[in-house]
Amino acid sequence: FAAGPGPTCAQEQLLDRIIAVVGKEAIFLSDLKAQTEFYAVSNRMSPESPGLKEQVLDAMINEKLVLAQALRDTNLKVTEDQVTTRLDELIAQRIAHPQVGTQKKLEELYGMPVGRMKREFRDEMRKQILAQQLQQVRFDGVTASRREVEEFFATYLDSLPEVPEELELYHIFRFPRVSAAMSDAIQVRARAVLDSLRAGGD
Repeated sequence: FAAGPGPTCAQEQLLDRIIAVVGKEAIFLSDLKAQTEFYAVSNRMSPESPGLKEQVLDAMINEKLVLAQALRDTNLKVTEDQVTTRLDELIAQRIAHPQVGTQKKLEELYGMPVGRMKREFRDEMRKQILAQQLQQVRFDGVTASRREVEEFFATYLDSLPEVPEELELYHIFRFPRVSAAMSDAIQVRARAVLDSLRAGGD
């Protein structure tokens, strides 16, 4: 037996817990942690940023509310092929994210291999597709004017997260093809500049 502090047989260790229930759908602490960490990585923030967990939890609750309505709509159907395709697309997108980059990094982020992710997230993906189908049915054709968008932004400005600026830089370099005559002319000019400098020129 190893001496030192640590859990004993009589001690209980909390592995997970329910933090919210929407209809018949539960949100677990582990779900909130995973969503918060990925949001933080995606937006170059700390998972411990003030108010971030609360913001992510609000978004998860809103998704569950939409899902509850979608589950009551018997006209909405989701096939297994749809779920598989969307899971493959989601995992590929997350691997391709600049802050992830590799399958290994994604697996470290979620604490499980990709194969297990596909099994564990399958039911959740089916529910997301159902919710999206409901939103498409309910909001198809709904538009927002520029003024409405600006008013919404002004109203909720204080509650919107601060996203760091990003810049993508592309460098296109080509080796120019220089003829012998042009090369000679450039060397003559370079020598003239060098002679001028040696003579004290500006």
